[in-house]
Amino acid sequence: MSLHGLFKDEQVCGNAHHFFLILPIVESFHPTTIGNNVIDTLDTRCPRIRLCSTAPERMHDIRSMLDIANYDTSFCPLSVDRLELEGIDDLDLVLIEGPASAEERVLDFCRQFRHRLNNRFVPLIFVTDDHDHVLRAFSSRIGTDGYLVRPFDPVVLLSQVQALLRIKFLQDQVVEQSREIEQAHQQLHRAYQQVDQELELAGRIQQSFLPRDLPNDEAIRFGVKMSVFGQVSGDIYDVVRLNKRQTAFYLADAMGHGVPAGLLTIFVKKGVQLRETIDSTERILTPGDAMERLNRDIVRQDLSENPFITMAYCTFDQVTRELQFARGGHPYPLLIPPKGPIQELKAEGTLLGVFETDYETQRHTLQPGDKVLLYTDGIDCARFGGEKQGNDSFRACLNEHRGRPIQELINRVFDDLFPDGQIDDDFTLVGMECVDTTRINSLGTT
Repeated sequence: MSLHGLFKDEQVCGNAHHFFLILPIVESFHPTTIGNNVIDTLDTRCPRIRLCSTAPERMHDIRSMLDIANYDTSFCPLSVDRLELEGIDDLDLVLIEGPASAEERVLDFCRQFRHRLNNRFVPLIFVTDDHDHVLRAFSSRIGTDGYLVRPFDPVVLLSQVQALLRIKFLQDQVVEQSREIEQAHQQLHRAYQQVDQELELAGRIQQSFLPRDLPNDEAIRFGVKMSVFGQVSGDIYDVVRLNKRQTAFYLADAMGHGVPAGLLTIFVKKGVQLRETIDSTERILTPGDAMERLNRDIVRQDLSENPFITMAYCTFDQVTRELQFARGGHPYPLLIPPKGPIQELKAEGTLLGVFETDYETQRHTLQPGDKVLLYTDGIDCARFGGEKQGNDSFRACLNEHRGRPIQELINRVFDDLFPDGQIDDDFTLVGMECVDTTRINSLGTT
């Protein structure tokens, strides 16, 4: 008696080798033939198989075949409770056997076995001497994976065992990989939570650098509104009373988003020099001088990545109503008079952080009722009325609300341009209004 075409299939999982027996062509069978020619187990542990029967002696022949194939086999009564006591979680395969007279008991075992396993997979082979196909169909519906009817060819048994063990091995790999993926997902989730918390903290720190109150009085009023794309903004602004008659205000936009841009805004906030003292005499720096010094400090940091920043800086003298302004790569400040066209206040200047350069200071005398508006470049997606998206819609919206007080104007512009509150970039408006004191006095006397 001999086996032709016999070969082995080796699979490696971690440090463990799994050996599967494949018997494609069989002329005859003898246990010693398998023992002498096939058994070359590379797995550090043999597959664990339990043989469950109402009468263990009926399965001695099956155990002999499996032992020669180097499987770890043992008998167990036809009881799921007993199987659990012996370690159902550690099993690789279970064979159950019972005569036709014990059919109900065997089927009940199948139901309980699948129920106790829950979502885990352990192959189950049903061995019987009942040739009824109805029983075979019913047993498969309640959880059996293989079905053998006595008498059977031993190779049929070993082939079913080998095939189901291969399926279990692959299923166990899938389960383990799924577990590893779930663990990685949880680690990523925790990491994202930590990043989110740190970004939230960074956003709160950045907010603390913004002015809490605006220096409004009867002659001058300010309005601001900022929309942050994310938790940390690339925009920064400030409004500072320099002395009794002069006020400075600026708006800067660091290229990019998130923490890098946010760090640059803090550098701007701490780096802007408003005054200088020479021989005990304090001098207010012009916008051009202040931006030139800030740009020099940024360039001399010699950062590995060029920290490009745009900026518009203004000072206003309430006595002379003179507005001084400078800009570097930033949208031009807008002059919104009570009547007439909205104008751009032109001043040339490059981005901050590129190279050391000078910034020119321009001057313009404001009239009562004039408004000056600084803004960042987040208006590309703005829509208003039937105007073209972007700057045209922005200008049309400003024109619609130009008669409102500066803070109300800014609020209405935000509401009209972005009614759903969704903006694809940081967007900030900083406005100043030169109040018509004559009109205030007249309102106070009526």
